[in-house]
Amino acid sequence: MSYKTLLVHLDDTPRCATRVRIAAALAALHGSHLVGLAPTGLVNLPAEVGWAVLGDLQEELRRSATQLADGFAHQAGSSGLVSFEASVLEDEPLPAVVMRARCSDLVVLGQTDPDADRPLVARDFPQQVLLQAGRPVLLVPRRGDFETPGQRVLLAWSPGRETARAVSDALPFLQRARQVHLVLIDTSRAPDGAPRHQLGWVRAWLRGHGVATEAEVIPSQTDPGLVLLAEAAKRRADLLVMGGYGHSRAAEFVFGGTTRTVLSQMDLPVLMSH
Repeated sequence: MSYKTLLVHLDDTPRCATRVRIAAALAALHGSHLVGLAPTGLVNLPAEVGWAVLGDLQEELRRSATQLADGFAHQAGSSGLVSFEASVLEDEPLPAVVMRARCSDLVVLGQTDPDADRPLVARDFPQQVLLQAGRPVLLVPRRGDFETPGQRVLLAWSPGRETARAVSDALPFLQRARQVHLVLIDTSRAPDGAPRHQLGWVRAWLRGHGVATEAEVIPSQTDPGLVLLAEAAKRRADLLVMGGYGHSRAAEFVFGGTTRTVLSQMDLPVLMSH
């Protein structure tokens, strides 16, 4: 298994260049074709404003997106990539990224920055892409400098469909990693149970794919997301792999949840699947 096509979302935020650099490094490592997608966005004004004005505004959006695509092509070319594509799509960012993501193997997005002066996408843009695209999403934190992620991986296991999907989707990373640490945050009070038994099965399955792992069960009654981030920092992990939204988003919003915590407080790249 390999990532044949990587997709990176382009925008005019200061972190875009960092996101492209990481995506380009991953494309070079995995021998992937890299697509840089710059959605134009759509002018959303009443028709009474006048078609000429609307047309001029849409043309300005198109020019801005084209500049982003040109900047991506220059950065990708300067990085030595031989297979890349700069794409401008006249649509809102979410449907544009979701449509192209479904024809890709991995999507590289930026973490939402709540302090952005004029966000170009909705604050839940990464969450919506994760939920709708049907592809794994690699999220780059809004702060910090990162080398190519995937050398030291923290793999978060829980007994759910989303986690199983994430582990499978992350195999190209796991098979290249120098260290993979498999961890189960056990919030139950039972001394034993199916989730703990699954760790052995997961390790055996991963060995069949050439991935050696260490495994650990961490009993905790606190937010598993905080425990995972602390564990990642302790082990100097450069990538966290986990399932996203094993519970509904509504439940996570009301009661809190691992995905919500990690998305808001992450300080390392995170690969999520839903």
